[in-house]
Amino acid sequence: MTDESVEFALERQGSIIKAIAQQIVQAATSQLGEWIELIFDHREDADSGSGTWRIVARSALERKWIEEPSMFFSLRDELLELRDQFQDGHWYGLSIHIQRSGEVDVAFNYDPDCIETFDEDEERQSPF
Repeated sequence: MTDESVEFALERQGSIIKAIAQQIVQAATSQLGEWIELIFDHREDADSGSGTWRIVARSALERKWIEEPSMFFSLRDELLELRDQFQDGHWYGLSIHIQRSGEVDVAFNYDPDCIETFDEDEERQSPF
């Protein structure tokens, strides 16, 4: 990839992640009303390419799964296709933490075995 195409791909990646976060906020607000924190966690198996994900909302008293927003799958698929264009820096996990205050934290996981800790990490994400 040329420097220009890498720059475009990174800008597009940021736009897609922002759109995913906006979709998750809208879905959580319509499904739950009040929430404190939203967590999107995506992991992919390095060998098979299959993946798993969850969208979780935490309120003051409970944790609930959020149904995928309408545009979620097309945005996720576009993000994965874009990621596959990069030869170096291929990530296998992506987490987006959204605070009610508007703070958003995005983290990529470059460990090809990160899917193996998906269930364990769910326990750590839950305060209840």
